[in-house]
Amino acid sequence: MTQWTVDDPGAGDPDGLRVQGARLDSLTRQLAEACSVLRRHCEALGPDVWTGSAADALRSTSARHLADLTRLVDTVGPCASAMYVYAGAVQRIAEDAVLARARRDEAASDHARALRLISQYTSVPTGTVSDRSIAAQWTARDAAKERLTAAGHTLQALADERASADARLLFDLHGVAEISDWSAVGAGLTAAGVHRPSDLSAAGLRDALLDLARDILEGDSSAATLAALQSLLDACADEPALLGAFFQRLGGRGTADLVSRIGTAVVTKKIDDADGLRLAVTLQSALSAASSLWTAGRARVFARDLVGASDGAAVVGFLFGNPWTAPMGEHFTVAMADLFDRRERLGEGQWGATLASGALTLSNLQFPDRPGRGADPAGAVLQTLGNYPDAALSWLTAGGPVAGADRAGAFPRIAYWVGERVWPEADGYTAVTALWAGMQLATGGPNDPAGWTDDAWKALAEANSAFTAAFLGNPHVLPEHLCDEARINLVVAITRLLPQLREVPLQRYEDDRGPLTVTGVMPEFDAEMTLMNTTRDELAALFGLAGSSNAGLVALRRSISLLQSAMLGAAAAADSSYTPDMALRAVADLQSILDGAVEGAAEGIAVRHDARVQALIDGAVTAAGIVPLPGSGKAAEVLARAASSFLRTSVATWAGDALVDLAQDRLTAALAAGASDAWASTLNEVSGEARQPKEDLKAALAAWVVALDPEELALRGGNIEHYVQVLVASYDAVSGAAADAASQVA
Repeated sequence: MTQWTVDDPGAGDPDGLRVQGARLDSLTRQLAEACSVLRRHCEALGPDVWTGSAADALRSTSARHLADLTRLVDTVGPCASAMYVYAGAVQRIAEDAVLARARRDEAASDHARALRLISQYTSVPTGTVSDRSIAAQWTARDAAKERLTAAGHTLQALADERASADARLLFDLHGVAEISDWSAVGAGLTAAGVHRPSDLSAAGLRDALLDLARDILEGDSSAATLAALQSLLDACADEPALLGAFFQRLGGRGTADLVSRIGTAVVTKKIDDADGLRLAVTLQSALSAASSLWTAGRARVFARDLVGASDGAAVVGFLFGNPWTAPMGEHFTVAMADLFDRRERLGEGQWGATLASGALTLSNLQFPDRPGRGADPAGAVLQTLGNYPDAALSWLTAGGPVAGADRAGAFPRIAYWVGERVWPEADGYTAVTALWAGMQLATGGPNDPAGWTDDAWKALAEANSAFTAAFLGNPHVLPEHLCDEARINLVVAITRLLPQLREVPLQRYEDDRGPLTVTGVMPEFDAEMTLMNTTRDELAALFGLAGSSNAGLVALRRSISLLQSAMLGAAAAADSSYTPDMALRAVADLQSILDGAVEGAAEGIAVRHDARVQALIDGAVTAAGIVPLPGSGKAAEVLARAASSFLRTSVATWAGDALVDLAQDRLTAALAAGASDAWASTLNEVSGEARQPKEDLKAALAAWVVALDPEELALRGGNIEHYVQVLVASYDAVSGAAADAASQVA
């Protein structure tokens, strides 16, 4: 087959393939005619016509030749039709790829043009080009990026189709069991009773999978049978509909028993650990793909059947145990979460696996750094639910808010799963924190790039208020009980909540609070918004928990710094109602709470920081960098476009010896280049090896006071040092209170 690439998935010669197919078809007809002739001669010289040793020898030889010719016909015939089908697929993919590349090239040209105009517009004096013209080019750039991405996805999808066509052709060219050089896939098909291309229909492959699975369930756990199932599952990996039909026929209980038997084969050493785990993980991935297409009703039926299996708890723990790369489908996850909630919260208590379980062995092999987590499958299910923000929010808030209940008890499921349940060490509160972080992306909420709605904003505010109260009110939620993954999840949740938290409790002191929410005007929206009801002590406690390890602290500092940069950038914008004085006070308060919380939670917390946690840190920082900050936009865009020219002028007139030794060009260059974390670069510039948090904060604030020139500074006679002192006047009290709040949790 021709070597092809993602950029050119249709490379090849379809016409040449058709010529080869025609030759094979002609050869098939010739062989078939030879079979007919030989068969007629054999029949004409039967025992009733010719007897003796010579006659017997001729008939025996002729029978062998006839069998060989028949075998060749059965081999070559399907290959000819396979070549025709493959040629058609290659030609269609090539035609679609030409169109996708044209769309990509056009989008790349539009993107480059928009960037060129943006560069020209932002390099001229302020006012030369209208804001509408600049905004139009940013819109054009974003639209071009979306088209570039869509074209890339189309080419990748075509590449996937080509790979599937290549694989199918190989199957068809090895379609007869008698051929001695069958590949592993061919051997698996043979074991399943698939001998020719006509057997490779969706129904044929489904039945072949079922036959192998039933052989295993009936006691045939030999290495050969398991290998055949592995090969056939690999062959069907890109066919979620086919896999869905397979699992529906097998049923939840049959699926559970199949996973258990594979685990038992590993425990009893019938197969190697690696081979058994690979087959089990392939089943896990197959069910992930299949369940993504299920309806809610179909998912409920399968889930009920699955939990009824003898080893159901451990199997659920394994199947849902990889929410990162093989998450179960949304409806299946919700159905399973409903069953756990009904069984545990409303029924007979926690449902766990036995230590001798074959499925639990598979869980421990898949993630050896989290031994025993599969024994408490509820955590795996709820963590998976966090992948579906709308479903997570709806599931957690079902049945609420309860009239007359306090914040922690407003929603029954939050009250139990977050506020009452004792999560085992193997989970480390990963599940509920992942659920919390995930629901922040609900449709219509503050983090929805498509825009927010009042109802969704309010629903999230109520849920976040209840979650915070329940989580911090759980006496078992201590830093030493949280794993690093849970701390990173907390940072992600806090990052997505920070736009609201900067209003409550940083700037609102009025006592107009409801049970779950606070209503007030957010200056950047110039509109009345519904915000979660929380306090500075709760914010400090969350900071203390999230930052109670090196892993969490690195991500937390970065996320908060990104928000501080966004606030300063919004204040620098000429048309912003978010004033410099408001931004500077919020930045100072946020830094005070962070410094105090980290100090208060630091004592007695062991630090473990491995490569896997580092990857999670990177993911959390990425989330912080892309989270929409209401009213401010991304810090990079705000600072670069709206503030850079103004800040250049301000910094250029700033006395070089004013209070802090901060290089003017470093700050100006960072802003002009669109640095998304300008506050961190400022704070780090003035921080020495031995950090003095309060003095570092004062020095960094001084630089921004000069840059932003707030009106409040003029009212104080232009005395920068005095104004900065006013900004940090409450530092000791705020950071001390934060330290106390965080230490009480710790």
